[in-house]
Amino acid sequence: MCQPHKSTSVDACLKALLEPYLLRAKKELGDTRFQAMLSPACRRQLMSGLAQQLVACAQDTLSAMVTNMLSKRKWLWGINAALAPSAEVNKACGAVAAQIEATDGAVVDDVAPLLRSSLQRETDRFIRANNELLERIWQDRHRIADELLGGGAHSEIGTISALDMRLANCHDGGRRTAVVACEAGRFVYKPRNCGIDLWFAQVANKYLPDSLRQPHSIVRHDDTGHWGFAEFVMRAPLVDESGIARYWHNFGRAAALFQVLGSVDLHCENFIAVGDTPSLIDSEMVINGEPTQQGDPLTCPSVGCASRGFGRDLTGTLAGSALLPAYMGDSDNVSPLVARGRKCLPLWEGREHDVCGYEDDFLTGFEEALALLATRAEELAYDLRVLGNMPVRYMLRNTDVYVSLIDRFRRRDAYDPAKREGLLCALYRPLIRGNEATRSPLATNEVHCLLQGDIPYFYAKAGSTTIVGSDGTSDARLLSLSAQERALELIRSLDPTHHSFYKGVLEANLRRALVGTDTPLPPCVPKEEPLSVDDALNEAIDVFRKLEKLVISSPSGESSWLFRSSHNTLKRSTVEFGSGLGGMAVFLGALASRVRDERVRARACHRLTGCLDRIEEVIACLEVARVIPEQSVSFGMYDGFGGVVHALDLVIAALDGQPGMEAIDHRAHTLIRRVLGVLPRLDIEHMSHADVYAGGAGLLLALGESPAAARDGGTAELARRLARRLLDLRTIGKGARLCDTSGTSWPVSGFGRGQAGIAASLAKGTAAFGTDVDSAVYDALSFEDTVYNKRIGTWPDLSKKPASDTY
Repeated sequence: MCQPHKSTSVDACLKALLEPYLLRAKKELGDTRFQAMLSPACRRQLMSGLAQQLVACAQDTLSAMVTNMLSKRKWLWGINAALAPSAEVNKACGAVAAQIEATDGAVVDDVAPLLRSSLQRETDRFIRANNELLERIWQDRHRIADELLGGGAHSEIGTISALDMRLANCHDGGRRTAVVACEAGRFVYKPRNCGIDLWFAQVANKYLPDSLRQPHSIVRHDDTGHWGFAEFVMRAPLVDESGIARYWHNFGRAAALFQVLGSVDLHCENFIAVGDTPSLIDSEMVINGEPTQQGDPLTCPSVGCASRGFGRDLTGTLAGSALLPAYMGDSDNVSPLVARGRKCLPLWEGREHDVCGYEDDFLTGFEEALALLATRAEELAYDLRVLGNMPVRYMLRNTDVYVSLIDRFRRRDAYDPAKREGLLCALYRPLIRGNEATRSPLATNEVHCLLQGDIPYFYAKAGSTTIVGSDGTSDARLLSLSAQERALELIRSLDPTHHSFYKGVLEANLRRALVGTDTPLPPCVPKEEPLSVDDALNEAIDVFRKLEKLVISSPSGESSWLFRSSHNTLKRSTVEFGSGLGGMAVFLGALASRVRDERVRARACHRLTGCLDRIEEVIACLEVARVIPEQSVSFGMYDGFGGVVHALDLVIAALDGQPGMEAIDHRAHTLIRRVLGVLPRLDIEHMSHADVYAGGAGLLLALGESPAAARDGGTAELARRLARRLLDLRTIGKGARLCDTSGTSWPVSGFGRGQAGIAASLAKGTAAFGTDVDSAVYDALSFEDTVYNKRIGTWPDLSKKPASDTY
C-alpha cells in the first residue's frame, strides 16, 4: 500500500486494522501444548506469514481510503496518490489509522463491507491449519527423527526453528506444504495423500536405481485426512567436471520413465540436483489421465485439442509435461533443463550447467532407458495395477490463472456485496462456460475455493476417470482415460515407431527450442547486388530441404512441424500466420508455383496439402460452434483469423493459373469461403484486443485486402461490426479517441501493436466496405505524428512508458 512512500504512518495504518487479528492468532496458538516445540524465531515467522496474508487482503482497500483522504485536500492527489508529497501521504495514512482505531475497524465497512469477515476467515484458517500441522508433527516426532533425520527410534526432533511455506500455495482450507527446520535437521510436511510419492520412489529405485534419487517418505492418515512427511533433499555439488554429462545422461533416463508413466507438472521447482543425480521432490502428478475436450464445444471450441492424428499422438509425449523448454505463464515454473538460478541444475565449482551442450548425453540416456523399459514393459504394467485406488492430483487450469483471480478478489470492489455477483460473472465467464447440461459441477467448487483464498485442488483415483473436488463434487466427463489406463497404454506402445516419435519430439525441443547464450550467431554477409531469380529460387529450395528434415512423423501416419512460439518454445503446428501453418502454406505455395524441379515441386505440394489439411481440421471444429469467443481463437493478422484469411489469399494468388495446381487452388478457394462463413459467429461485441497482431484490427485489415471477402455478401456487415467495436475500444485520451492495445492504460505507437495499425485497418475497411469510422483514422495518425521524436529520428518505445515520459 502506498508503495512510493515508506513511512511509520503507513505501518500505523496497517497496524490499526490488522493488529486485533494477529493478537488473537498469537494467543490461540500460544495456548496449545505444541507451542513448546517452536522457537521464538519460529513463532515470529508464523505471525509474519499471517500478517502477509492479511496485508494482501487489505492493502487495496486501505490504499483507496488513503487516496480518498488525499482527494479532500487536492483533487489531483485523488486521481493518483503517487502525485502527492510524502508528508501529505503520511498525514492521510495517520488519519485513516485514527479512524480505524476510533471505530474498532467499523469505518472500513463503508468502503469494503466484506473485508473484515474475510480477515476473520483468514485468521481462523491460519490457526486451524497450523494447529493441525503441529499436532501431526508432535504425534510422529519420534518416527520422523528415526526415519528422516537419522536418529534412533526414541530420539526427538527437538525445537522447531523455522516453518518455511513460501514455495507453497494454499489448498483445502489454508493448508500448505512446509519445510520444517528443527534441531535434528530438516524435513518436509505434505498435507495430502502421499501414497503416490512412496510408490514412485519404489518404482524409480527398481527400474532406474542410479538415475533418480527419490526422497524417503512417511505416509499417514486418520479420520481428519491424509498427510505425509518426506526427507528434505539438499542440492549437492558435483565431485568432478565429468559429472555434468553424467547428470544430464541420468536426467534423460529419468525422462524415459516420465514418458511411459504419462507424467506432468515436471517444472523446475519440483526437482533438486543431488550431485550427478536428479531428484523429483513432488510426485503427486507423476501419472495423469488423458483429458477430454473441456467446456461446451458448441459455445467455446477448443481448436487446439485433437482427438486423432498428430495432435492425439503429441498428447502422449512429454510435450505437455513442463519438462521440455516450456512457458507456463509463471516465471517460477520453467523447464528444469534450462532453469538458471534454480536448484534443479547441476553445480560444478560454483557454476550451474543447463542442458545446452549436453543434448547428446540427455538423448542417449533417454534412448537407453526407453529401450530398457520396453524389455520390462509387462513387469512395469504389473506394478501399475496396485495404483487403482491411489489418488493423484489433477490441474484443470494453470496455477497462475488461479493466483491472478485470487488477487482480483482482494481488490476493494470485490468486498462490496452489491458488486461481487457481477464481478463473479465477469471473472468466471472463461471458467464457468457452457449451459447447465454441459457445465462441470467442479466449476462451482473452483469458485468457492478461490473466494476462500485457496487454489482449487482436484484429484481422482488412479484407476478412475472421475475427478473430485475438495468439497466432494465430482465429474466423470473430463477424462477419456484414467491415469492407470493412460500409463498402461503408453507402456504397451513402446514399439520402434512410438520410440522414434518420442525421441523426435525430445530432440526437436532440445536442438531447436534451446539456443545457447554463449553460441554466437554467424555474421550476415551483405550482398552487393540483388539476387537473381534463379539464385533466389535455389536459396528457397535449400530452405525447403532443411524444413523437410524438421518434419516429424507420428505413429498415426501424419506428419507435422513443431513451431517456435513467442516464448522460445516449440509447440504443435497451429494455423497461425506469423509462426504456424498459415505462413508455411504461403512459402510452400510460392515455391511450388515457381520452382522448375518437378521432384521439389511435388514434395512442396505434398507439404502444402498437409498444411491445408490442418487448416480444414480447425475450420471443421469451428463450424459446429454457435459462438466463438476471443479467448478460444484470436482475431488478429499474426496469430488469428486475420492471418488465416491473409494466408489463404496469398496461396490462391501464388497458385492462380499454374498448371497442375488446379486441385490445390480449388481447395484453397473452398477453405477461404468456409472461413468467411465462420467469421460472423465471432463474439466481436465482446472483443478486447484492438491491435493488428492479435486483435480486431488485424482481421479487418485482412478482410479489406481479401478478394474473396470482397465477393462474399456477408462480409460487409462483419466489417461494420469490427469497425464499431474498434471505435468503442477507444478509451484513452480526451474524447476517448485512442485504443489501449497493450494493457498499459496509455496508447502505444506502431503498426503491429499501435495506433498506425488501427488507422490502416479502419481506412482499408472504409475503402472496401464503406464502414463509418468518423475521425478515428485522423486521431490515430495525429497521435503517431505527435509522438515521433525528431531528436532520435524515430518513434520511442511506448510499451513500458507513456508518451509524456519518453522525452
